[in-house]
Amino acid sequence: MKELQSPIETMREFEFSFNGSLFKTNQHILSPLNSCVGYSWEVFATHLPIPHRHNVSMLGVGCGSGCILISSYLQYADRISRLVGVDINPHAVDCTKDNMERHSVEVGECYESDLFQSLNPVEDRFDVIFFNIPFLNIDVEPTNLLDVAFLDPQFKLFKRFSKEVDDFLANGGKVYIGLSGAISSMGDLEEAAAECNKQLVATRPPNAVIELEFTIYELQPIQ
Repeated sequence: MKELQSPIETMREFEFSFNGSLFKTNQHILSPLNSCVGYSWEVFATHLPIPHRHNVSMLGVGCGSGCILISSYLQYADRISRLVGVDINPHAVDCTKDNMERHSVEVGECYESDLFQSLNPVEDRFDVIFFNIPFLNIDVEPTNLLDVAFLDPQFKLFKRFSKEVDDFLANGGKVYIGLSGAISSMGDLEEAAAECNKQLVATRPPNAVIELEFTIYELQPIQ
């Protein structure tokens, strides 16, 4: 991906409540302060399937402020022994680290990374990988780091994720995608997954809020 930067301006930080906890964010990060986006993210954080056992390792790709990743951890701290976030946006990485410290996530790590670029496929294997994917498949290329959070023309980023993710899965690991079915073209997304020999399987019934449906899908190999 070509190098993208955030506009140079004074940093403006905000606090928001998410699943009963306070988090910080700033204007360079896609924010759950938007009511529809915020609700979808709470659905993802609350219903993300975490294995019923100890020593679960979890990776959040495109972690943003870290609120989904950290909120999932706070629910299942007795199960999760390693929590890693990656984001191409350095503002997001700094914000996630601050939020991990705020919530005493001692098993948390966060790295600036274009998808899996900063990870090691030998050492970094995860039981759960979650990607709250960019949801707009329109013919507009991202021009800055904030755009990358919601623009994915031709689902090129999603396809790259789908091809690379298996190298970072532990044995029996699962890959989950957060998606608004009403905003994204499911047909186009399913075709993109099939190009990578993958399929999307809904893990729970969708929630209808302001005519938008938010669902967690498991990304599975086509058998």
